[in-house]
Amino acid sequence: MKKVIAILLGVTVAGTIAVAQSVPSRNAVGYVKVELVGSNLELVGMPFEQVDKTLTNTTATIIGDQLPGGSNVYIWDKGTSTYNIETFGRGGWPATTEINRGDAFWVQAPGLAGETNVLYLMGEVPDSMNGGATTTVTAVELDAISYAYPVAIDWVNTTLAAGAVGGEDAYFWNGSGYDISTLGRGGWSGVGATKTIEPGEAFWYSSKIAGGVNWEEVKPYTYPE
Repeated sequence: MKKVIAILLGVTVAGTIAVAQSVPSRNAVGYVKVELVGSNLELVGMPFEQVDKTLTNTTATIIGDQLPGGSNVYIWDKGTSTYNIETFGRGGWPATTEINRGDAFWVQAPGLAGETNVLYLMGEVPDSMNGGATTTVTAVELDAISYAYPVAIDWVNTTLAAGAVGGEDAYFWNGSGYDISTLGRGGWSGVGATKTIEPGEAFWYSSKIAGGVNWEEVKPYTYPE
């Protein structure tokens, strides 16, 4: 999966990809491009707020009709430790499950081998005006989660990794399996030592703390405020 992040400051103009940081505006919106190859599963997270505050993030508002009929989304439910499965049919998406920033879900398009479907995760960049200056993601004992901001960050620089206890594990999806990193005396093992979490990328986390942990992050950029 290849991801490209673009942040557009001010009003969105169709086809615009450039960043215009010299002209501050009330809103900043952006997108993350996700490529779905064949019928492969991709584990993603939604890093944006809804632009329309009368709506919530669901399959209908996040994905809409970007993918072909028969596409599936598997949304991890923290409360039941099961998946809420939604399929894009003639009537659209069921859109019964809210997807918050920091949540994780699998996306699968019914593509042929070598065929690529493109999904754009779009929305308003989290800031102090839309309640995104600080974000807390609750990670239960084994949970699928994501970094709640639309920027790349080194795993070891997240507060979750920095505050972890020995023996906790992170599972990073590589397209066909997991790269597993465990916190030991020498730090995070394997890929975790150098792993960069890309915008829109999700992962699994296994906590040793009963009831899980609250992963709190402050937005890593100065604009938008």
